[in-house]
Amino acid sequence: MNSPLDFYEQFFESARALMPDYGGRNLDALDEDLGELHEPLTVHWTHSADARASLGDWFERCCATLGERAPGDQPVTVLLT
Repeated sequence: MNSPLDFYEQFFESARALMPDYGGRNLDALDEDLGELHEPLTVHWTHSADARASLGDWFERCCATLGERAPGDQPVTVLLT
């Protein structure tokens, strides 16, 4: 995974049955899409050390966006391996 776009493509391909993809490719749009979840979600991010090296600060902000849900939202668990 070399860019945020790589993340969005893989994430929405994997989660397509669980939530809508309104097409926004930024963290604010991801947060809004996650608000549409109807059940808890677990994200298993393999090769996360490589992704962290490639994506830098964006990786940390993405993980925070995934994990910080608003009251009433379905929980998202992020597993980094």
